[in-house]
Amino acid sequence: MKRNPWRLALIGAGTSLALLLAACSGGGGGNSDGGATGEPAEGGEITIMSAAGMGTWDPALAFFGTLPGVTTDRLVAVYGQLFYVDQSGELVPSLAESFTTEDGGTTWTLTLRPGITFTDGTAFDAAAVKFNWDRNADPATGSPTMALAQSFTTEVVDEVTLAVTAKAANPVLDEQIAELMQFVASPTALQADEYVEPVGAGPFILTHQDPAIGEDLEANPDYALGKPVYDALHYRTVGDPSQRVETIAGGSADLMNGFSSDFRDYADDDRFEMFTVENGGFRHLVFNNTRAPFDDVRARKAVALALEPTELVQTLLSDPEQVGSTTLFSDESPYYDAALGLPEPDLEEAQKLVDELIADGVDMSFTIVPAAIPESIRSAEYVQLTLQQLEGVTVDIEQVQIQDWRLRTQGNDDFDITFYLGIYDINPVASTFTNLFEKDGTDNIQNSSSPEMTAALDELRTATSEEEKAAALAQVQQIYVDEVPIYSFGFDHRIFFHSAEVQGFEAFGRGSILPEKLFRTE
Repeated sequence: MKRNPWRLALIGAGTSLALLLAACSGGGGGNSDGGATGEPAEGGEITIMSAAGMGTWDPALAFFGTLPGVTTDRLVAVYGQLFYVDQSGELVPSLAESFTTEDGGTTWTLTLRPGITFTDGTAFDAAAVKFNWDRNADPATGSPTMALAQSFTTEVVDEVTLAVTAKAANPVLDEQIAELMQFVASPTALQADEYVEPVGAGPFILTHQDPAIGEDLEANPDYALGKPVYDALHYRTVGDPSQRVETIAGGSADLMNGFSSDFRDYADDDRFEMFTVENGGFRHLVFNNTRAPFDDVRARKAVALALEPTELVQTLLSDPEQVGSTTLFSDESPYYDAALGLPEPDLEEAQKLVDELIADGVDMSFTIVPAAIPESIRSAEYVQLTLQQLEGVTVDIEQVQIQDWRLRTQGNDDFDITFYLGIYDINPVASTFTNLFEKDGTDNIQNSSSPEMTAALDELRTATSEEEKAAALAQVQQIYVDEVPIYSFGFDHRIFFHSAEVQGFEAFGRGSILPEKLFRTE
């Protein structure tokens, strides 16, 4: 089998991660446990490094689930959350006291904490939640969560109670809302001519913003769950991850999220620690399943056969010690099955599929659209050079700025292949796989649509035992192998690299942290 000799140039020298992995078990540069190491100091400031600034503060539009990084961090700080899913998969109340169903997911009752107000003084009540959710459901809003919001109706019972009726029984509606519609903005502010100054009821209040620099926030003294112990929170925008790391190393910022390879130079430095998010996820390449050539499963299978997952993940991370995999679960998962991964690479078989497609009149010229960040660009170049070993295949690359990537790919469907940014965290599994593979799923960038997958996801959502859940997930994985809507190529865990003086890390959802829980030590 012919392999790509150029990959080593893309991977680079790469430093061994043995020291980093050892350090993450404790000691200098170690894995902070999220608990209190030292007593919290009252006051002070914390600065978080981010890859980009906010495109919009509108919670109906500024969505990307509970992924850490650009958007979720700021939304949690300003709006707080109705409830969230912790790293064990349990629903945790926050601004809401509860969200419960007694009939398997047809009718639900949302109960809010009493007496909450938005920072403009208006009431954070059941009517405010209804206003936000109705707005998400309105096609005129253009919310990426419209399908979920349209799947139920609401009725205000009293100031703190909202009755929710699903159009079809949905036992994981609570998980989906915790992932996709947990932010509530002041209806008064949302009805202004232009919504640029966010008004929420969260732990912080936005005081200043500059798209080129970042945002400044101050602690909300009236936050319903108690004012944060520190006074000010800052987000600073730097696109290059290595520059973000060096900003923290130089003492000008306190923390950032990333992956093990980003922080290996500081593995033994006692000034810093690394908080590893318990739930990991997979990295994947995304095919546009709705336009040629990747509307044909043969084209998707040809790419999967041509690429070598270990080479790809090593290239992306500039780390020759990484090991790739094309399954949807790592071998640490109870749902892992080695037989439910894509076939081993085989360029000859890939070429046969390409020849078939060309004989059928399919143009095998296409464009990879990576976000303009080093790891995505490296990966796109690897894929380009590998696939162009196949006769009849022509691959172009068109970079897009990271803040525009989601609009270009998911919003406008203007791509043939792209790379999902970071890892696709799987927590909780039922709602995240629904988001990824359901026809109207909010992470279904690939636009895949499969009756078989829908049926398997229905079984997953309604599973009442671990055995039923495992059986449904086996079906999901088999359909992935048969249809190749995406190409999974490796696993990782999110890591927060931070000053040892900052503690209180608590992750939720798909790897974000709760900013109000952070503190500086005395």
